[in-house]
Amino acid sequence: MKKTLIIIFTVRSILSFGRNNEKPKGKPNTLEEIFQYLDQMTEDILKYNYMILPEDVATSRLHFPFGMWSRNKLGTVEK
Repeated sequence: MKKTLIIIFTVRSILSFGRNNEKPKGKPNTLEEIFQYLDQMTEDILKYNYMILPEDVATSRLHFPFGMWSRNKLGTVEK
């Protein structure tokens, strides 16, 4: 699961280079909207720094702070 999320985040990050930096409005409701929201909220340099880290380092470094932020900010997604 972690590996899949890292791959998805990496692909989304690569595709986001060169886009405009419009901040999203409202709360995302679907998983796809959450990926778009996170992509727009995260700066390109931060995405790149995350991409070059080994998987175990990246997941352990971001698991607690990012997980807590996403839970508090985004809540849960209904299926």
